[in-house]
Amino acid sequence: ENRGYGSNVYGTVFSLVVIIEVVTMFILNKIDKKLNYKLMLFISVASIGIASFINASNLHPYFIIFFWGLRGVSIAIIYHINFKVLVKLIGLKNITIVSLFEEFALNIFYIIVFYGGGYLIEYVSYNMYYLVLGIISILTIIFYLVFVMKYVQRNDLIEDDAKVEGESC
Repeated sequence: ENRGYGSNVYGTVFSLVVIIEVVTMFILNKIDKKLNYKLMLFISVASIGIASFINASNLHPYFIIFFWGLRGVSIAIIYHINFKVLVKLIGLKNITIVSLFEEFALNIFYIIVFYGGGYLIEYVSYNMYYLVLGIISILTIIFYLVFVMKYVQRNDLIEDDAKVEGESC
């Protein structure tokens, strides 16, 4: 099944998403004290889920590309809040090793999803693949809001920022 754009377009779009992530993380670091973490996290993961559901539809490729561009903002928000939560839970001293382990686990998940997704696309359809990704996104936000964010309040994270400002990784 051809979705209407080749690997060169996909590479360009992915590069733009990464640039959007970097710019958004820079902005988030500047305005951090004004953020409502729970709301931002909910919006970001929900928008990734919506982008997956939109990709499961048969809309015009440019519409789909636009929503994947917004994914960069969502991923940056998740990284920003995740870093704050990790520092709170494990301390700044251990953040490097925990971040490496987290990225390792995330990449294993990506391999499973993309490799398994290839079979799903080949034997079923792109639409079903993105529908499954959308459902995974919704389950992720529920898990994160229920099991992680209830233990770490935003005020605690800000206070910890003030304590570790002089420390280095």
